[in-house]
Amino acid sequence: ADAATQEDDTALLTAICDETGVIIDVCFIVRLESFWVVTTNAAARPGVLEHLQAIAADVGAKVDDQTFKTSMITVAGPGAMAVLDPLLPHKASQLARGEVKTGSMLIARYIAMRTGSTGLWSMQVMLPNMLVRQAWRYITQKAGDSCLPPIGTAAQDTLRRRAGVVGPGDFAGKDPITAGLSHLVDFDHDFLGRAALLAIDPSSATS
Repeated sequence: ADAATQEDDTALLTAICDETGVIIDVCFIVRLESFWVVTTNAAARPGVLEHLQAIAADVGAKVDDQTFKTSMITVAGPGAMAVLDPLLPHKASQLARGEVKTGSMLIARYIAMRTGSTGLWSMQVMLPNMLVRQAWRYITQKAGDSCLPPIGTAAQDTLRRRAGVVGPGDFAGKDPITAGLSHLVDFDHDFLGRAALLAIDPSSATS
């Protein structure tokens, strides 16, 4: 994706590739006013971090790894809006897909993004580790009878399968074109791996 032209307060799904066009990870890039937030799949984090650190100086960027200081709570499914609307200052049900809101919860700054990569309505909320337990209690207590038990990332992968969405196990070691993810690639700008991808499919430059 062309992150340089991305609008503020948006989340954009993209493929991060190396110079050979092979996918390092497929993740969301969140654009805020003065920086971007890259959210990776957990297993891909070391590779993404190493890749970004290696190229940062060439583009005048600084990489600040916040992984171990930050937690993410995802609420997904048909009832997610009803659970979240009373909790956040911004009505979750009114957020467009890809929209991002920032604010404070329990004196902690948070980043909330509405996505849906599993085929279901979902929202991810990122906040500091030190307050995630209180935030979780706040959410579950406010949800009352609507509250569901927490689940892990394996369940998220199951949802991806049901929706026919490509997951980490499907694109490992592949390029976006071979993995069926060419829709995530914007060929109208220069990026690392562009030449390799055009060698695989020259028609991508005009599609």
